[in-house]
Amino acid sequence: MATKTAPIKPSKPYSGFPLTAHPCGQWAKKIKGKIYYFGVWADPDAAVRRFLEERDDLFAGRRPRSRDSESIDLHHLCNLFLNHNQARVERNELTELTWNKYFKTAKTILATLGRGRTLDSIGPADFSELHAAFSAETSNPHTLGSEVTRTRTIFNYAMKEGLTEKNIRFGIYFSRPKSRVYKAHRRSQNPKLLSAQEIWKLLDAAKYPFRAFVLLGINCGFGNTDCGKLPVSAIDVDRKWISFPRPKTEIERDCPLWPETIEAIQAGIDASPAPASEEVANLAFRTKYGKSWAASSSLSSEYRKLAERVGVYRPNVTFYALRHTFATIGGDVKDQIVVDRIMGHSDNSMAGAYRETISEQRFWDVANHVRDWLMKDRDI
Repeated sequence: MATKTAPIKPSKPYSGFPLTAHPCGQWAKKIKGKIYYFGVWADPDAAVRRFLEERDDLFAGRRPRSRDSESIDLHHLCNLFLNHNQARVERNELTELTWNKYFKTAKTILATLGRGRTLDSIGPADFSELHAAFSAETSNPHTLGSEVTRTRTIFNYAMKEGLTEKNIRFGIYFSRPKSRVYKAHRRSQNPKLLSAQEIWKLLDAAKYPFRAFVLLGINCGFGNTDCGKLPVSAIDVDRKWISFPRPKTEIERDCPLWPETIEAIQAGIDASPAPASEEVANLAFRTKYGKSWAASSSLSSEYRKLAERVGVYRPNVTFYALRHTFATIGGDVKDQIVVDRIMGHSDNSMAGAYRETISEQRFWDVANHVRDWLMKDRDI
């Protein structure tokens, strides 16, 4: 299966070579809006021969006879998909964490259905078996739902890339859990909420830049990726403000910064080591290896270690609980429009389409209310 290092695409072997090196490791050409693959990079001559044999049929909209019995196996499909998405990681279009999740899903697909199974032989019964395999791995409906979504993404990739002429049938059972299952699961879990006292325990023990992460979580509703991908250019110290679209959705967000948050951000920037690559040079915070905190599960694991050390760890209450806490306490101001803007939630309402600006004072009203809740009788 593919590794995390994407292969370097070769140049065309000579001027006028009719094919393009596709990130999946094959020579390819888009014909009538569809990508066709003709052979591996290592043998461009064979790829050209196949292209010349098939091009008349393909440009005429016919399926060449040579492809009638052709169906790639699942191992090949997963490699193509992972290589395609590794290239997206390197273009900063996808996080490494998401790629790792795709890799894990692909491993389960191959272990359950077989590496050599042909794509065209997969049907509803196979997806039912796969659903059972995912269910055996987790009792969390959110995790199960994500596995179903990622699997569908892999097989839909095959259809969109022309790797199969069949419409892949997932069947009626290969779907995300019902909403009532999510609700029941949520009721059974610890509330994703931290008290002011628990947050103080985290702040008192946290070193930089983690102290900045905790304050960004409760001041701005930042999640893991938000902290990991925050660029220095988004921070306006003089204005005491962050303007930074959410990396997950590119939805605009604005957040006033408390004095304590600004101080922690500056200390966190000073504590960050030199960048390991040019791609992370613009980031406010870097790991001890000079990499992005968003590149892996580093922030999550560091939070758990900190929470366990100070005695506030509870199962399923992760760093993201700070975002939940901000939303809960900030909502008491009864200005959901501003809370949503700070958190980077979309507003698809008609009112949102007409609203051009929001006064800064409304942002400060929310930010100061959350700060007052956190501060109470304590000085930072």
